[in-house]
Amino acid sequence: MTQDSLKDHAQQLLAAAGLPSGEVIHEVVHPEHFGDGEVALKVGPMHLRFVRQRGQDFVDVSPASVPGQYHQFGDVELAMGWKTVDQVWSKNEPEPLTSVVERLRAHYAEFSDAFSSARASETLAKLRFASRRRGAAFVDHLNRLAEAARKK
Repeated sequence: MTQDSLKDHAQQLLAAAGLPSGEVIHEVVHPEHFGDGEVALKVGPMHLRFVRQRGQDFVDVSPASVPGQYHQFGDVELAMGWKTVDQVWSKNEPEPLTSVVERLRAHYAEFSDAFSSARASETLAKLRFASRRRGAAFVDHLNRLAEAARKK
C-alpha cells in the first residue's frame, strides 16, 4: 500500500465512521522504505497522525491548538480512563485502524472537549503522566521477567 493510499484510507475510515475526513496538515512519504510515512489530518480540535512503519499502522493524537505534541492513541485512552495501563502496554501488535477510529467515533464528544484549546494543556499533562505510567509498567514487567529467568 502506498502512502497516498494511507491518506485515502485514513480519510475514508473517518468518513465511514461519520467523522470529518480531516484537512491534510502534512504528508511524508518514504517510498525507499517500503511505503513508510505519515499523514496528519486536522479533525475538529485534534490533529490525528496516521503513521505507517514497517507495514504497521498507528494513530497518534495532538491538540490542534498545540500542534506537534503527538501522543500514542493508547496513552490517550489511558489518560482518559478508558483503558488500564496493562491493557495499553501489553498489546502484541498495533490495532487495526478501523478499531481505533471506531473508538474515536464512540468518544468523539469527550475527545473534542479534552483537546479543545481551553483544556489542551490539562490534557497534555494527563497524557505525559499516562506515558510515564505505561513506560514504568513495561520496565516493571521486564524486571519481573529478568528476575524469573535468574531464578531458573
